[in-house]
Amino acid sequence: MDRKRLGNKGELLACGFIRNKGLQIVERNFKCRAGEIDIIAKDDNYIVIIEVRSATDYSFHDPLDSFTPLKIRKLKRLALIWLDYHNKQGAFIRFDIITVVFNVRNNINISHIKDAF
Repeated sequence: MDRKRLGNKGELLACGFIRNKGLQIVERNFKCRAGEIDIIAKDDNYIVIIEVRSATDYSFHDPLDSFTPLKIRKLKRLALIWLDYHNKQGAFIRFDIITVVFNVRNNINISHIKDAF
């Protein structure tokens, strides 16, 4: 499976996963010149910025390895842009990570790191 299809499938599974946890999806794939936010959700009084990382178990890397200080700064900047665009300055905000790992036996492992940074 190519990276784009893997990522799209992972995001769809992540959406179902967080809906089952009671979060309401507000927007998917918010794009602007600064980049993209995978999922924006609402959890009680929090706006939750969710970054989804998908991988196969035979790719030999941890999806969390891609979270560099630069990536975290970029996500925070994107969140501020989204809040400004939707006139939600001052809202409570949280950053979550969801990893979706597909293995060769068609098992799927989904992990949710709440308030990751």
